[in-house]
Amino acid sequence: MQRTTLILIIILLVKFVSFGQDNNKPISKLEFHSVSFSILDFYITNKTGGVSFKADVSFDKDVHIIKFQALTSVEYQIFASYLEIISELNLYYGREFSLNNWLYYDIYGGLGFFKINNLYNINNNKSTTIGFPIQNRLRLQTKKKFGGGFQFQVNLNTLRIVYSPGFFLQWTF
Repeated sequence: MQRTTLILIIILLVKFVSFGQDNNKPISKLEFHSVSFSILDFYITNKTGGVSFKADVSFDKDVHIIKFQALTSVEYQIFASYLEIISELNLYYGREFSLNNWLYYDIYGGLGFFKINNLYNINNNKSTTIGFPIQNRLRLQTKKKFGGGFQFQVNLNTLRIVYSPGFFLQWTF
């Protein structure tokens, strides 16, 4: 029974691969899509808030976009008994939609590493978890390769939900 199942799976895979190959179409490969960074970014949680910095690089294959993002946020308090630093490393899948020839809407969802570090605590508490980031962007393409706009990001995780609105600049390849 197991042998028959294995043979059936192999035959189906061979059929899918052979039908999936179209010799008339050129093979598309993963290419650089863009690099962007935040210029004025904030973060907000139910307990604190502060300033944030994001940088990302993205790759595309046809209309599919894969993005790697690094984010760090520092709490803003003048007289504080503690200071929190939030760090994220995220991997996104997303799409961009052209609203017209100079206005684009980008949406991404993904999986990431989320870490909160409390610096002034005696125990120097560090908490890490897996987060589910979601990002929306409204981008003005001012030149063929340069653009900027407003982005809103949320990271859903078990430690603390973090909202991060701000502005960004993007260089598209």
